[in-house]
Amino acid sequence: MVSQVNIITQQDMPNIKQTIVLCGSSALLAATLGLTGCASNERPLSQRWDDKATAMRVEHQLNKSPLYKFEDVQVTAYNGQVQLSGFAFTEKEKQVAGDIARETEGVASVINDIAIKPGTPVPTGRAYDQYQQRMQNNNPPPPAPAAPQSNPPPNNQQP
Repeated sequence: MVSQVNIITQQDMPNIKQTIVLCGSSALLAATLGLTGCASNERPLSQRWDDKATAMRVEHQLNKSPLYKFEDVQVTAYNGQVQLSGFAFTEKEKQVAGDIARETEGVASVINDIAIKPGTPVPTGRAYDQYQQRMQNNNPPPPAPAAPQSNPPPNNQQP
């Protein structure tokens, strides 16, 4: 069995050195670009905090809504632009969520990606219809009647 042996001569040395230098330079360049590229695209910490605070303000305002509950709505913010996602029961509920977000401090624009839950039952009945009519006419329901004043029992003691 004959084996082939490659013998490196002095003439081959410059080519090998060039190859090693070229590979090493390429690896160093790739590592440098990879590390600095990630850091240069990073947003400042203050902007990330501002966006987090804006999203939390929107969530707080949605939770304060007296008419709707937005338990299935998620809020994200980026440079003052707020995105709403998740689910709502009706188109009106979706619209109200967008309006609440637009009116919140720090919000520049709103992307309303809320989807309507399929097959969601809509409340019915006279009380609901009256409430809806009052809300459309900007006439909120009257306040609840005050509790009756209780008089203390008469004093039955004789002098």
